[in-house]
Amino acid sequence: MLEVLIEVATILSGENMETSKSKLIEVLKTQIRLERKAAKACAEKEKMLDNPVAKSLLHEMRLDSLKHAKILQSLADALQKRPSDLWSYGMKKYVDSLAARKALEEHVTIEQAMLEYTESVLKQAEDEGARMILQHILEDEKKHHQALKTILARSYRVGPE
Repeated sequence: MLEVLIEVATILSGENMETSKSKLIEVLKTQIRLERKAAKACAEKEKMLDNPVAKSLLHEMRLDSLKHAKILQSLADALQKRPSDLWSYGMKKYVDSLAARKALEEHVTIEQAMLEYTESVLKQAEDEGARMILQHILEDEKKHHQALKTILARSYRVGPE
């Protein structure tokens, strides 16, 4: 983990963040590498622990780092293929667009139900470790819900660009 922190500090101290697309792609690639290193470090620490709550939180952080690396890779790939405005990244066919929108709208409903359920379970949980993990899950569900709403609002605009 120290290796990751040293690399981040080195990058931040010597970088003048340009806004060009190629520079952004390079920054994303560096971030991907750092996320993967962080995931590996979490996996190593997980093996050292016996406490199930601490182990679960490290597992969550490891999965988040791997998820971040995948998302950043998708972003870098999209930037290499398209113009700078990622929200303009369109669907190829009208029917695909309608099907995707319907699926996302249905998932908003699912995420809302998961939010409400997790909130109710959290209210009932008495164990501090369980509450901590449930709180993390609840925060993730809130982020998922907001992300879906943003995708729907920004990806399916009506009218001129």
